[in-house]
This record gives sequence, structure tokens and C-alpha cells, in this order.
Amino acid sequence: MEISRVDEDRVVEADNESTLNTEPPNQAEQKDQVEGFCTHGSLATQHGRFDRDRITYHELNDRLNQQAASALAYRLPAGKLIGREFHCGDVLGNAPKRGKAGSFKFNIDKLLGKDFGPTGEIRGYNGVLPVYVANHGADYWAARETALRFLCLPPDERPKPGIGRYSRSQRAGEPWTQILPPPDIPPDFQSLVWRDHRHNGTWPYKNADGKTLFYVVRFEKTGINPETKEPMLEKATPVVSYGFFPDGRRHWRTKGAGLNILYNLDQLAQRPGVPVLVVEGEKAATAAAKLFPDWVVVCWKGGAGNVRKVDFRPLRGRIVYLLADADAVGVEAMRRAQHRADKAGALWTNLAIPPQACWDQKYGWDLADRMPTEWTVERVRDLIATTTPKTKYTTASWTGRGLRPYYDAPEMTARQARRMQRATINTFVSGEVKLVQSLEKARRLAQQENDRLEEEAGRPLTPAEKAKTTKQAKRSVAHEVGMESLRNGRRVLVVGSQGTGKSSDALQALARVGIPWLRVVFSLPTVDKCWEALDQYNKYRRRNSLPGYVVRGRGAYAERPDAEGRRKNETRVCPRNELFNRAASMRLSPRRNLCPACPLANTCWSLKQEAELREMKGGVFFMAREYVFLQLPVTNVHMLVGDESLTMVAASKPLYLDPKKLLEVCEWHGYDLDEVKLVEMEMLCIHQAVTDHPAAILAHLRNCKVTSSSLLKVASLLDQAFEAAAEAQVKLDGAKSDEDLTVQLDQLQELEFGAVARLCRQLALELRQPRDQANTVCVRRPTDKATGKEQVQVAVFHLKAPRIARETPVLLLDGTGSEWLNRKVFGKNLEVVRVPIDRSARVVGTIGERVVERVVERDGQRVTERNIVLRDFSRQSLTGLDRHGNELSATKTAEAAILRREVAALAAALAPVFVCATLKASTMLESDFKATATDIAAGHFGDVRGKNKWQHYPSALLIGREEVTPWALEDLTRPFLADDPEPLVPLVNNAGVSCYVQQTRGRRMRDGTVVPVVVNIHADVRCQEVHEQVREAELLQAIDRVRAIYNRRLLALLNNLCLDVTYDAVVSWSELKSGGNDLDRAFAKHGQTVWLTNPGELYRCHRDLWKSKDAAKKTIDRAGGDSFPRVLLKECLKEGPDKNLLGNCPPLCIRYQLSGEGQQPCTAWVAAHPSEARATLERVVGPLASYEVDWAANVSAAAMAQVPPPLDGKEVDDMNMEFVEEAAGQSLDSVKQEPLAAAPPALVTQSMQSESGDDDEEYLEQGEPGEYEPDLEEFVLNQPSVAPKLRLTWLNSYGAFNRRVENLTDHSKIVMMEDTINGTGKPKYEAQEQRLSNI
Repeated sequence: MEISRVDEDRVVEADNESTLNTEPPNQAEQKDQVEGFCTHGSLATQHGRFDRDRITYHELNDRLNQQAASALAYRLPAGKLIGREFHCGDVLGNAPKRGKAGSFKFNIDKLLGKDFGPTGEIRGYNGVLPVYVANHGADYWAARETALRFLCLPPDERPKPGIGRYSRSQRAGEPWTQILPPPDIPPDFQSLVWRDHRHNGTWPYKNADGKTLFYVVRFEKTGINPETKEPMLEKATPVVSYGFFPDGRRHWRTKGAGLNILYNLDQLAQRPGVPVLVVEGEKAATAAAKLFPDWVVVCWKGGAGNVRKVDFRPLRGRIVYLLADADAVGVEAMRRAQHRADKAGALWTNLAIPPQACWDQKYGWDLADRMPTEWTVERVRDLIATTTPKTKYTTASWTGRGLRPYYDAPEMTARQARRMQRATINTFVSGEVKLVQSLEKARRLAQQENDRLEEEAGRPLTPAEKAKTTKQAKRSVAHEVGMESLRNGRRVLVVGSQGTGKSSDALQALARVGIPWLRVVFSLPTVDKCWEALDQYNKYRRRNSLPGYVVRGRGAYAERPDAEGRRKNETRVCPRNELFNRAASMRLSPRRNLCPACPLANTCWSLKQEAELREMKGGVFFMAREYVFLQLPVTNVHMLVGDESLTMVAASKPLYLDPKKLLEVCEWHGYDLDEVKLVEMEMLCIHQAVTDHPAAILAHLRNCKVTSSSLLKVASLLDQAFEAAAEAQVKLDGAKSDEDLTVQLDQLQELEFGAVARLCRQLALELRQPRDQANTVCVRRPTDKATGKEQVQVAVFHLKAPRIARETPVLLLDGTGSEWLNRKVFGKNLEVVRVPIDRSARVVGTIGERVVERVVERDGQRVTERNIVLRDFSRQSLTGLDRHGNELSATKTAEAAILRREVAALAAALAPVFVCATLKASTMLESDFKATATDIAAGHFGDVRGKNKWQHYPSALLIGREEVTPWALEDLTRPFLADDPEPLVPLVNNAGVSCYVQQTRGRRMRDGTVVPVVVNIHADVRCQEVHEQVREAELLQAIDRVRAIYNRRLLALLNNLCLDVTYDAVVSWSELKSGGNDLDRAFAKHGQTVWLTNPGELYRCHRDLWKSKDAAKKTIDRAGGDSFPRVLLKECLKEGPDKNLLGNCPPLCIRYQLSGEGQQPCTAWVAAHPSEARATLERVVGPLASYEVDWAANVSAAAMAQVPPPLDGKEVDDMNMEFVEEAAGQSLDSVKQEPLAAAPPALVTQSMQSESGDDDEEYLEQGEPGEYEPDLEEFVLNQPSVAPKLRLTWLNSYGAFNRRVENLTDHSKIVMMEDTINGTGKPKYEAQEQRLSNI
């Protein structure tokens, strides 16, 4: 069933146009009729006097909405008011048929209504005036006059609606308000049982304090299976909640949704240290509680489909087992529950899936069903507690059973992922360009039709008539291209990997577009990156490609930098950019208010750039990402490509407002009487809310009857007042000096109209959510450092919207992007494509331990204690300074200096190396790096995205992480929560101090084990999304600056985080800086040839490292019981792609026994040729009595996971050449062609000439909109029967290709496809088929 709504925008446009220009044909007659009711030129109502001729659509609708019930009864006298809804037979006013409910309903509180149209669609009404318009057959002027007649009536003469009652069928849909918590009145469940059902269970859902909130009941009845005609059990599990109907009746009913909480929350609170078992369904939870009384059993209401809405935060810090039902739906639901429990902060989770014996039953087995044959409670317990995840990961014995890697390993190879990434980008560009062509063609057809109609009518068309023409044109073009309708452009986010060539793929795809009028915006982090992208784009350009242009902001440099990043001229685009940008931030247009009279206009690069952009018909416009949320310098953008993250740019800085300004706003004398009253009342209510009720701002505004529409109107009035102040009172003039302009802007800023208007808009958004607390408006009480007094400030956060049209296609390329954050910015219809690629790198991480010595007194003696604490390489530990730059203490400063020298020594050992740390730490490390006299390149977090200057370094050293305080993180998250129904609760401990909570996460190891690490997280998952963008995402961006996917690299990560990388070794800081632990040093002592695994042998051969056999055994245990050499830091740089850990020769596992009595068999790994292995081993351990090679262990070692090989450039080129040959198992020939010469890096590049390729070789041809013809490659890729045999070879990387066929069959199919593309098709196709049959 389709849903449509009365198009209010068209009515408003028509109303505004008529008010300014013309009157309807019969307006004079209608005016006389109205004056019969009201003799004056204005209407006097109980809400004030207004001008009848100038009242706008919104004003008229608002006045009708104030008396909604009476206004509806005036036009629909057959309707009745039932509860808080006005019911009528239909919108035309007909009475409902006897025994049937009417199709028209209107809620007089929400001011929303709906009605079933004659064709079955649902028509929606936003206010009373749209109902009047529909009642008059879409005649707005007649509806307007009817509304004016109603408003002329005195209040006591206005009709009152009749009172009706719900019929039995309507009573089920009667509005119901739930009361939480309910009173201590038990429900009568027998009276609530549905007809023909029986009551078979009741489960109370309680809060952590044991207070019952609602019940879930189980009703059952015996029905007939419609397919098999056999008896079947039908069940229902509704919620029983306490609440009331609109008439005030309060009781228990099987209505409401309850809360999305876990069952047995009171048990979780009472038994904090007990493991938790999660099952599906209350009946299974009851059975599980009887079988496993030593566990807390929880479930959720609503079945498998409701698991996404459930709050799993009570499982934070708990050991959680999950048992799925024996069906596909139940397994998938429990996997989602496990994921949500992990995100909520569970210590570790373990999912158990019932064995095949349970799946053979008719319905999905759970614990409430009879046990399968030969099954016992102990066996089920073992199944739940010992089942490991169905992945390739196992768990090291010392990490705790059941811990899973927090990030799963990529399932695709690098080659497959690279293919998928390129195909995604190419498909998006080609498909959306065709859509843009169709939309442009529809626009031109509509424009031509409008011109023809205006010429015939002799008058301008109304907006409604133009909209109708546009709709018909779109429908016609959609029919031509074979689409149901011309949809809005797709919005796609490509995530999963960094440094894989996403930008290059996008630039190559755009270079194949040959439509001269197409305008594409390509956003990048900085202007310097825009120049690099322009150079890269010029290399891919063809003869008919779009020109490229770098758009620079006012504060950017006018000239581009040279190869070394230097500029001859330091001139800015706008010499007065600071003042002009300040005016723009205050919503004052510099172009209109300042630029015309500016004395520097003749030499201004900004105006020159604006003129150049006006002359360009189309192109690819490279600009900084901040432009996406500002007024774009390019009009009518057809496509947006966002390279790197745009989400954090969308979150604006908070505005701070003194609450006293809310009362001073009304002193401006720019409103009429009604507007002054409205602003005064709204400002007074907001002032009371923020000063007296800061924790329940929205609740207080609702009590004061403040609505979203009234706040939006106040914001509009404030904007008008601010513009009037700028033009009349202050009179901005660009010809004035900078000092005079600064004074003028200060005067405007003191008004704070912009901040108050933003406050009103944010509260209007917040009031639409069902919560009492505002997320984007909060009250702060900072202390004035000068006076020491507490101040009160209102902080306003908001999210900037991208300045593009709704139908504009958007392609986002962000390897570490957040799906949730990007959907907040670009809409819920954003598609997410994940392309994870494992890096070809040896990764060494730290476990963050350091030893702290402290002298204490015990029994009168001074004793030195040694404690192991975390070494997280924080900013303070590296700098010795607090966040304000002050010295912590002399001891901390000395410790920080020692740590910096140790880090510099490690960097020197890895040189040449790229080092990345926080800004302060990186600045203080530079002097230590210079002292080493080695090739160390330093960068800092927050300034590495998209940069390629470190791509040739063979190793990377990442120190610490970018961490923000919890309250600062909450402020970063608030802009994204305006439309979120859940309030943001600040994270504080019992002492009221803001702090993080801790979660155990598993690091993914190369050998399949999992190493735990404790990570600081925010309890709110929404804040944690932002936290990982600030912290983990920046680390991953820094890692991929050395291009570890295309090159063999070494990565040393000095932090206490769990990253989406595959670790080869996790060591302590002391081991890392000294070259490894005692085992590693023992292995290196004899040239890294012999690795001993027996503690006695280690002690005997290396007495300088271990004092006893037990000490050697403890070292092995601390290392996780290794029986094979771990990754050695210094050897990683020497390894080639085909060299394993132990050298050039494969390692040999040797079973040996020493000479003499009482000697036990031992094991060792020897890195030597088999003919030399015995002599090598004897040089270390002495003469041998027995010697044997364990070939089974050697095979097992050879199967160990290795670092994936890098994806070289030739392999990437091959991906561009091969398309369909992989299924046939044949390799394609590589036919190379020299690339086109790059155009000079000018601001506006000219058309490039190509010596090869005709017009039909273009990826997308030039031509009129809608004339795009698909090339043969695109057609072939969609033909599964032809693809396995057809051989395609790329002539170059820009899209031209050569067709080679092997036999007549392939040739005939190619001819058939060419004819199909050209539209000649069927006769020739039949001739070819006849020819094939003859052969």
C-alpha cells in the first residue's frame, strides 16, 4: 500500500506567489463574501488581529491547529471526537457506514491525520489546513476562504464536535500509555487470556532493584497447518503492562511494548560474580535455571527479531555463555546477541550451538524441550562451557578459556579484496553517472514543456503546475531507460582497509567520464592533498575527460607548493581571510556584505577563482573537506566523492551562551505585537528550563506547552532580526579598515542572536524525542579563574548537514569509517561495503608492563617493593607534563626523559623508520631522534590521514595513542544525538569523577592464539563509536602510511590497545627494548640456529641467563608455553618473502638424547641443512647418544600461518586486465600501452589529446543527457553464459580494450552483443544462431 502526503510546499509556494504577484480569478467575489462575515479588512480572533489578505499558509494552519477539534467539526459535521482523535467517514465529510469505522482519523494532540484514498493509498495531513484543502478537492483558495470564515466566528459560536466511543474492533487500536514502574497491584491474568487461547506461563521483568516493570505471558492454542493440514501449536507472548487509555482508565492490559531489557536483571545485580547464560525465550530460561542453578540465566522478550533493540549493558564485566536454539534463525539471533554483549563490555563470551542430533527435530530445540537420546545435564553443561567459537582461532592456555579476537581476520585474500574494491567504485561511478544523465534529461524536457505551456497560456505557470510537468518528465525518461522511477542517487561508504588505492580507483573511474557538463566534488583532508590528487588525476585523464580544478578557501595559499612543499609566494587567497571567515561563521555573507567594497578586490585571488568557476561548464573540483558543510563554490553538484573521514568535520564546535541573553533577546524592536509575545514566552520558558531544570529541559518545555513549530518560528524571527541588525544598525562595509570591521563584528556578536537561534533549532529537534533530558543542550558551571565565582553557561551542540541536494550521489572512501556516524550525517539509506585486507607486515605489540620500585617500612625496617604496573606510553609518561603543559613533578620529568631516550634508541635500531606519537610527545622526541643521527621521520596523530611521504619507510613505530577525557568524548558525541531517543548519561564513578570503564579484548595472533588486553572504553556504545574514531582509527591510519599492503613492513605498536591487525608477537617493553626475553637471547646467542625447548637444557647451556631449572620453566610458562621461536624484532627486517623465522633453510624438529646415564630425551629446533643439523646441535648441547628428525612436527611447523605476501604493482595492473577468465582457468595476455602524458598542473586544465582510441572507446561518451550507450565490456560482464569463454585484454588502464576470440561461437556471440547494443538486434542474432546450428 502506498503512502502519500498532501504537498504542503507547493501550496506554500503558491500562496507566497499569489500574495506578492497576483490574485485568483474570483478573489474579489470571495473577498466580498468574507466581508459579509467580517466587515473590517482584518480578522479579530481570540488569538489577536491579523491581516486577512497577507496571512500566509503556515500562519493560517497554526491558527486552525489551535482549535483543531472545532475547526474539523465546522467542515466535517458528521465526524465525532473519540478520545483524542477526530473520526469521520472520509475527508469529504461523509458519515461512516453503519457498523464500520470511518477511514478519516485526525489526532488533535499530534495534529496529524490520515485517510484512505479512492485507489487504496494512504494520504497524510500535517495540520487542519491540509484537511480543508483535501475536502475542497485540492482547491487551496476555496479552503482558504472556508478557514477565514471559521476564524471570523466568535468563540462561543464555533461548533463543538460530537463525542463518540470506540467500537469493539476499534478498541484494540485505542491509544495506550504505559506507567513505569506500575503500582503493587497484581494483574488478573485469567481475565486477560485471548479468546480460544489458554494461559501457559507468566514471567515478570524486573529492574535491578527487584521492582516489577511488566510481564510477558504465553498464550497457546491448537491450530491447523495451512500447508500440511495437520494440527499445530500456535503461541503468542504478548506484554502485560500497566497503563491508561485516553479516558483515564488505569489497569493491566495485554498492550504496550514494555522495555527492551534483559530478563532476571535482579538476579544479575544480586549475584555479581556468577557466570551468565543467555538463552532465547522465557520458557527456555526457566528450564535452564533449574538445570544450572549456579548460573544466572537471562533472555529477552520479543524473540529472535528483537535482539537488536535489547540493552546488553548489564552484562559488562561478566563471563557470558550463550546457547542458541537449534534452527538457523535462533543461531543468527544468538550471534547478534554475542556481538552486542561484546560491545557492551562483557569480559568474554562463548557461543554454543546445539549438535546435529537436536537439529533433526521438527521444531528448533531449546532447553525447555525434552533432552535428546543419551543426553544428560552434564553433557549440556560441557557443550556450553567448552565449545570454542567456530573460527580458526584457538585460545592460549594462560589467557582464559573462551576469549575470542575482538576483530575477526579478513576472509578474502588481498587480491580478491582489491578486485571487490575496484568493482564497487567502478559500478558506483558508471551507474550514478547514467542516473545523473537521466535526471538532467528529465530536467531539460520539463523546462521545454514549461516554456511551451507558458507561451500557450500567456502567463507564468504556478509552482504546482511546474512540479506536475517535472514529475511527468521524470516518469517519461524513466520509462525510456527501463526504470520504474528516477530514484535518488546512491550513497555508499567503502570501509575496511587503508592504503589500498581507493582514491586512485575513484580518480581512474572519473577520468573515464566524458560528459562535459558533469560537476563532481572530490573532497580531501587538506588543500595540499588536493594538489596531489589533481596531479594523479591528470595522469589518468584522456582526451575527453573532465578538467580538474583545485578550489582553495580564503585562508589557503594562493599558489601551489613545489615538490619539497615550499612556496615562492606566501600570499593567501583572501588577504583579509580572518575577518571574512569570522563574518561567514556569523551567517553573514562576505561576498554580499564585504567583497564588493573591499579595496583589495582587483587583486583578490578569491574573486578570480570565483570568476574561473563560473566559466567552467563541468569538471572534477578538488577541495578541502570543510567545504562539504559550507556553501559550495560550485553550483548544481552532480556527484560527491569524499576521501577520508567527513563525520568529525560535521560535528561543529559548541556554542556557549549566557542564560541572561535569553531574556535580553526580546529587547530588539523588530517584531510586531504577536511576534514579541511569542518570543518573550518561548525565551522565558527556555530560561526557566536551563536554569531551574537543567536535567529535564525537555520535560519542562513540554509542561510549558512549547512545541517544535513555535521554536522554529522563533529561530526564524531571530535570524531576520540579526540580518536587520547587520544592515541597519551596524552597516558592514568592506571598505572600512580591519580595526573598524572588528569593532562592528564584536557589536553583532554581543547580540548573540545566532547562538539563541541555534539553541531554538536544537531544542525543536530534541522535543520530537521521547525523553526528558536534552542531548545537544546542556548546562555548564565553570569557575571564573579571575574572580573564583561559578558561572552558568548553556552549551549548544549541533551537527552540520552536507550542502548537497537530496538526490546527489555520494561515494565515501574511509578505511576506518564508522557506519553509525556516517549514517547520522548522510542518512539512513547509506550502503556500507567492507573490504578488509590483511597487511603484509610483521607486527610486534607490547603488553604494557613496567616495574615500579617503592621503599616502605615493615617492622621497623625499610624494604623495597617491586610492583608491575601498566606501561601505556601515555602523553604524560613521555613528556612529564599535564594537559595544560605544566610540569607534574621532578621525578616524573626525569622518568619521562629516560623513557624518551629508550624510545629513541629503539627507533634508531629500526631506522629507517616512521615514528608517530601524540603532538606533544612527538615534539619532545625530535631532539632525541636527532641525537641518534639516523633516518627517523616523525609525525603525530591527527595529521597523518592520506599522506604519502612516509610510504617508502620499511618500518613504523607507533608510540601511545590519542586519548581524550570522558567528558570531552561525550561532548564530541553530543552533536550526533539530537534525533536519538536514548538520553546521554555522563559517565562518572561513585565519587562523581568522570572516568572510563575497562573491557578485556582479545588480540588476534598469527598462530591462531588470542592474547588479552585491558582497554579503557566508554559505557555508552555511541560514545565508544566516536572514541574509536579518535583513538583506534588514528592508529590504523598511521600504520598504513608505510603502505604495508603493497610492501613487506615491520610494525612496532607501543600501546595497550587491541587493533584490527594480526599480531606476530606480544612482548613487554623491557623485552622489546633489550631485543627479546631470555628465550630470544638464548636463541640469538648461537647465531639463531638452535632453539631449545627443555627447561633443564636451557639452564645447563645458558647458566648466565637462568639460575635454575625452575627459573627456565617459569620463563617458558610466561611466554605462553612456546615450542617454536617467536618473531624476533631485529630479524624481521632481514626476512624476505620466502624466508621463514629460522633462516633460509626450513627448521628441523630434532629428538635427541645426550650421552651418559640418566639422560632424558629432549627436543630442539635446528635451523640448518639436514646434513649439518647434528653438528650444529652438538656445538650447543654436546655429544649426542641418539639423534632423530621428527618429520611430523616439521610438517606441522610448515603449516603455521605466515605473513601474507605483499600485493605488488604488477598484480594490481593485472586486476585491471582480467575480468572473466578466472573461471576458465586461463591467464590473459598483457597488452600494454604507454600512458597519456600528464597535463601541466594548472588551475584549470585544458582538454587533453590522445593519439589512440576513438570516441566509441570512451568509458562514458560525450553527448546529450540520456544518450549514454554501454560499452561492450559492461555488457559482457553481465552475460554469465559468455563470460567463461570470452577473452578480454585491456589495452591500457583507462578502459579501452581489445577483443580476441578463440572460435566462431565466441565471434557470433560478440556480433550478437554488438548488434544488441546498437539496437539492430534480433534478425542478425537469429541469423547467427542459424549459422551455428548449420556448423
